Amino acid sequence: MKLAIASIFTLSILFAFLLAIILSVFYVLGMIEFWLTLVLTIIIFFLQWLISPYISAVSYTHLRAH
Repeated sequence: MKLAIASIFTLSILFAFLLAIILSVFYVLGMIEFWLTLVLTIIIFFLQWLISPYISAVSYTHLRAH
């Protein structure tokens, strides 16, 4: 269970950074506007910021129980 939670958390961080890079490339290529790039990046990292305490709480509860 520890490995699964750590893997989900790590993959979510990598996904967020990859999506930010992809959005930046789309902006450079002129496919999306700057404000949309900024808003989507902020939303992605804000959601990650909201979810990470829950993942930490679940992993801590699971570690403490065993």
